[in-house]
Amino acid sequence: MRGMALRTGAAAAFRGPASAALSVTLLIGLGAPGHARAETSSDDKALATVLFKEGRALLAGGQISLACAKFEESQRLDPGGGTILNLALCHEQAGLLARSWSELNEAAAFARRDRRPDREAIAVEHARVLERRLSTLTIVVPESVRTEGLRVERDGHEVGQASWSTPMPVDGGEHVVRVAARGKEPFESTVVIAKEGDAHTVEIPPLRDAAIAAAPAATPAAVSLVVAPSAPAVDPLVDRGPAKTSRRRALAFAVGGAGLAQLGVAGYFALRAADKHRQSDLNCPGERCDQTGVDLNHQAETAADIATVLTITGLASVATGVYLFATSRRISPHVAISGHGSMVGLAGWF
Repeated sequence: MRGMALRTGAAAAFRGPASAALSVTLLIGLGAPGHARAETSSDDKALATVLFKEGRALLAGGQISLACAKFEESQRLDPGGGTILNLALCHEQAGLLARSWSELNEAAAFARRDRRPDREAIAVEHARVLERRLSTLTIVVPESVRTEGLRVERDGHEVGQASWSTPMPVDGGEHVVRVAARGKEPFESTVVIAKEGDAHTVEIPPLRDAAIAAAPAATPAAVSLVVAPSAPAVDPLVDRGPAKTSRRRALAFAVGGAGLAQLGVAGYFALRAADKHRQSDLNCPGERCDQTGVDLNHQAETAADIATVLTITGLASVATGVYLFATSRRISPHVAISGHGSMVGLAGWF
């Protein structure tokens, strides 16, 4: 008889304007949280019970946000029908109607599993009443906008194609809709939705083609290494004494040192390319990249190209320096390294 009276009182309470407060009072009277996960440790169960009791006390004292936090942690540690039901009504009092409605439906499923018709009646009836108060957000993606790899997000979470054009229950406040696709400029819109009974629609416009970033002037697109024919028959530096030999060796050290410096810079760009590639992978879940991932991948390719060119020219310069030093008494060098636009040239006579 006591259980029947409780259910009847609960149903009547939901019809009045003070349904939230009365519902919370009724739920507090339901007793223990009713946790049921067999794999939960005894320590977690004990802590979950303590948090549940603290949540009820805070809710009774009007400290709604703190109470909801206690219920959330209790539910995380040891999910149960009583806890999720109290959490749902707590979130309703906090003005988070969409979250409360979702949790009420979850509480009804818990109650059916636990064979608690009293809790199920409360959850089902209150979810039915609350559904009429929900605010919604509809994201419309016209056929002309849809393209391969299109990603639609609401508040940072992906909205699947099946949810497009469907009114989605949302809590009141600011919501950000963002759309991105490979090779397109992203679209973003922020809407402010009232806590109760509001409805907004965001229609995605055609995405503009992304501007192709101009390559840096110093970025080589190709490498050209030119080795000139052998030196003239008459070389003014051949066998001209110690002064010419010293000058030749100095030139060998200069060219070789420049080559080592280029190899050092090449190493830096190689590391940069690896880092940008790693960052790009983080923005490409499931082989689908957002605009940030595309930009990072382009930066990684650019850095890799620079590293490749500098490695080749650096090795060539080191080799030239070694050759000049080894032959400092026999022949005269003429070495030139030049860059023009996207071409890098290395020329010399040996």
